[in-house]
Amino acid sequence: MISKYVITVFAAAVVAAMVAVGSSAIAAEKLRSPGAAAQEDTFTVATCGGRTIELNAEEKRSLDLHNAKRKANDLKPFCVNTILTDAARAHARDMLARDYFAHNTPRGVTPAARLERSGYITSEFSYWTVGENIAWGSVDLGAPDSIFKAWMNSADHRHNILNGRFRQIGIGMRQGTLATRDGDAYKGSRMYAAEFGARR
Repeated sequence: MISKYVITVFAAAVVAAMVAVGSSAIAAEKLRSPGAAAQEDTFTVATCGGRTIELNAEEKRSLDLHNAKRKANDLKPFCVNTILTDAARAHARDMLARDYFAHNTPRGVTPAARLERSGYITSEFSYWTVGENIAWGSVDLGAPDSIFKAWMNSADHRHNILNGRFRQIGIGMRQGTLATRDGDAYKGSRMYAAEFGARR
């Protein structure tokens, strides 16, 4: 059901290639939701490279839901990749800032192009595969459990989550106001992006 105050929307994309490509880096921002208190809850988790990263509560819950579902399906858990996390956060932030909801930016930049710019897809690797799930919701439908349930009820999104080729993940959540083309403004919307990948 779509109403002015409760809404959830989601989409999925998958891109795979066996190529050598160039890259450039983008800077990561400090994790902070607009208007959030200085003591926002964060959780320290291990990364694929053996370091740690701070996730906000929604990002951490979403990660836990992804890995619990993979475990229930006899799949290895995702490890958190910092580049994918930065890219996911940047895309969630950009969608809110520019009032759109799509895998491609308003200027047509694709998920693969964004991940190349972020430095995930580089000439160092001869093989890569990436995928992306996005969603946004307000009120209870913007909670991680509701978003994950919607993803799992969609074949394309479920495929990304349970794809055994994907080994790494980055999850970004940003909160703010999303203005729609019909003039509605959804305050307190939570925008999610989950970036999946593998490379070698």
